[in-house]
Amino acid sequence: MSDAIITTVDSGQMCSKSDHLQSCTYEWHLKPGAQLNLIHESWDNLTNINSEITFFLQKGSSLVYVPIITGNAHIKIVIQLEENASVLISGTYAMNGTQKCSIDTRQNHVGKNSNSSLMINGVAAEKSAVSYHGMISIQETAIKSNAQQENKTLLLSDQSTALSVPSLEVHTNDVQCGHGSAIGPLQQEHLVYAQSRGISFKQAQQLLITSYFAQTLDGILDEKVREGIIERLVKIVLKEE
Repeated sequence: MSDAIITTVDSGQMCSKSDHLQSCTYEWHLKPGAQLNLIHESWDNLTNINSEITFFLQKGSSLVYVPIITGNAHIKIVIQLEENASVLISGTYAMNGTQKCSIDTRQNHVGKNSNSSLMINGVAAEKSAVSYHGMISIQETAIKSNAQQENKTLLLSDQSTALSVPSLEVHTNDVQCGHGSAIGPLQQEHLVYAQSRGISFKQAQQLLITSYFAQTLDGILDEKVREGIIERLVKIVLKEE
């Protein structure tokens, strides 16, 4: 499901689906000065999702993109930015059982003064597995550009796993780039502190995971929409009804 605010944007979509596999290719072309706010949700836990999403941002256009991934999936996100274009990506994933998710991203700066900020953080529970590979590519023509990338995975089980591989490819000077990744469990001291204030372990865990998703999904400006999505994500990883 997607929800978008769009001005002067061309888009294309091609999908195929079998009993247990759905493959989709999306292209969004943002014309000069265009603005796009897009929430892209996938809640189908019975189908393997294979999606490639590409955004082409022309001069001065801007994108806010929130991908939300649950279930078995392979997702590739490519962003190409021309002069003065800007992108904010704040996405998440929620895995449980034996689900597997792989995410590949590429922030390709080809125009000067372009800006991209990508944060995709999520949770892996039970025996689920997540892998992330991210690339920031700054071309020779993209002087004075700024690119940031972050990937963090919260592990809720000793049997859940995650791999995070951020990388840089810079072909010019006078740019700012940064990337970071982290993998680990809920901090024990936070759980202990909450329980010392009379909160049960289950409630403390729920509060911390809710806060984690809320920080990741701050790109969703509508508070009711954001709260509804976070509530569903928490239920997925904690297997609540």
